[in-house]
Amino acid sequence: MTDSAVAATLFGPEDLRVVEHPLGPLTPGMVRVRFGAGGICGSDLHYFRHARTGDFVVTSPLVLGHEVAGEIVEISADAPALAVGDRVAVNPSRWCGQCARCVEGRANLCENIYFMGSASKTPHMQGGFASVFDATPAQCVKVPHSIAYQAAALAEP
Repeated sequence: MTDSAVAATLFGPEDLRVVEHPLGPLTPGMVRVRFGAGGICGSDLHYFRHARTGDFVVTSPLVLGHEVAGEIVEISADAPALAVGDRVAVNPSRWCGQCARCVEGRANLCENIYFMGSASKTPHMQGGFASVFDATPAQCVKVPHSIAYQAAALAEP
């Protein structure tokens, strides 16, 4: 397994660089995904042009990308529905699982939600425009091998 990833990293307005980032060991409860394809969203363009989108201001280097798909290359989680080699579309939201809305089964209304490639919180949650990135098993939606990565990325489940 590689010990680094290259990623499209925003440093400021119109200062987007492809840089190498170290990869530590996979955190327990996570899966590692090799990038297959991604879609460029309007928020990615706002971040690129202005280093912000609405009230969300980039205050530290930010890997963009939240419309992504790829292949699972490592699992460090209880993920019975996933296996190394699975192709997945990645849900860009990561909910806490503990707030009142999550406990009610309404994770889409999570009070502590994070989004990949977003400066909505500090520290920023890094996005998926990287050769390899990490996600929770719940973020990964299996797609058949007959679905192109490009189509899976646009699903943004």
